[in-house]
Amino acid sequence: MAYRFRRKDRTAQKGVRRIAREQIDKAIASIDSGDDDADVIYAVRKRCKKLRALLRLVEPVFPNFTKENRAFGDIAKLIGDLRYSHKMQEAYARLVVTYGKELDREAFKTIGEHFRAEREAEISRMDVDARLAACSDHLRKARDRVTHWQVDADGWDAVSWGLLSSYQKAWDAFGKVKETSQMEAYEELRKWAKCHRHHARLLRSISPDFMSERASQARKLGKLLGEHNDLILFEEKLRKDPQIYGSEADVEVVLILAKRQRIVQEAKISRTGGKLFAHKPQHLVEDWHKLWDNWDHNAR
Repeated sequence: MAYRFRRKDRTAQKGVRRIAREQIDKAIASIDSGDDDADVIYAVRKRCKKLRALLRLVEPVFPNFTKENRAFGDIAKLIGDLRYSHKMQEAYARLVVTYGKELDREAFKTIGEHFRAEREAEISRMDVDARLAACSDHLRKARDRVTHWQVDADGWDAVSWGLLSSYQKAWDAFGKVKETSQMEAYEELRKWAKCHRHHARLLRSISPDFMSERASQARKLGKLLGEHNDLILFEEKLRKDPQIYGSEADVEVVLILAKRQRIVQEAKISRTGGKLFAHKPQHLVEDWHKLWDNWDHNAR
């Protein structure tokens, strides 16, 4: 089933319960699939993020928000550190694609081999199966709780304040990025841009084409922010223990190119974010309210 509210849900509470069960079931199915561990970890964490975004949309009228939001966050954390070395490999691979012709291939290859070896060593030290089994257990317990979830409002009243709150945080974070360019500001923007993307998807039914485009823009921004974050971590790792990855000169060249790519990404983030956050929070919520009312009116 689609990750969105539908007319046939009848009430916000039924919609929230249905969507939550679907996401939990998909997360459990990923764990049981036998797929590559990296793919399973990514899938489970993705479902947890979508579940938390769902809860944030109805946060003001969902009494169990704090408990359930923490529960899904804790599930994601169980396997979160397993993604770190994979992200370093991805950052390295993107640098190879972008600047491969400007680098000493052998030196660059050595750095890549070190990252692969680190990832394999990390995975061998971690009991991935046990962690995924724990995730599955927590997810099944959460699914049982979904039956008793209460949403103390309906219609637009159920989602409006959660939408406003999350978009306000994304809008503020983008402003802070433009002012400070601090890593913390980028991380905050990444978090809330993802949340806004999921909210556009959840409300897709009220204006399918518009919301799909909105979600696509937010996804583009989220991808840029994710790659930007990976590069920062990549640079930090190389600076911390440069001797592990090669000669001082080779590592310095890679760091210069990583910084160059990060600057390019920051320009793209500024352009993409400028389009996505062109509307002030209150204006955006008012516009979406009109779309909701039109959708609701046509359903009668």
